[in-house]
Amino acid sequence: MIREGIIISVNSIYIHFPFCQRRCTYCDFFARAGMARFIPEYIESVIREMKLVSNASGEKPPVHTVYIGGGTPSLMAPYQVQNLLDTIRQEYDLKDDVEISMEANPGTVSREKVFAFRQAGINRISYGVQSFQPAELKLLGRIHTAEEVKTAVELSREAGF
Repeated sequence: MIREGIIISVNSIYIHFPFCQRRCTYCDFFARAGMARFIPEYIESVIREMKLVSNASGEKPPVHTVYIGGGTPSLMAPYQVQNLLDTIRQEYDLKDDVEISMEANPGTVSREKVFAFRQAGINRISYGVQSFQPAELKLLGRIHTAEEVKTAVELSREAGF
């Protein structure tokens, strides 16, 4: 079933987060740069939609995987991620071994964010690291450096990812 910003199958939820700080030159996904002011309204819309889908099923649908992709989901504030995951926990039957993944750009994370994402329930983080070469990163329109990638991975490991 495809509804506004989310895809829900029998066992999985995909939440598309269509916001970026800057659009990468190679990206074919639906995303908008410089539109962060719409993030709160979008999150509220996705939450409403998840509740509608769950209520329409008449029971708490079982979920084995949750994937938050984009765009750049790591642009969300930790409380927004927490709100999304709280809604999923309330409306769906999350299995004990549920994988909850989120894409992140190394240039948009900090120690506080990574630890807060982990505390919210994200248990897998996926960094888009197309290259470690500065010239290639610039050509691709990436907003991070190779050093920021290393730092993001180290922070993520410290946080329990």
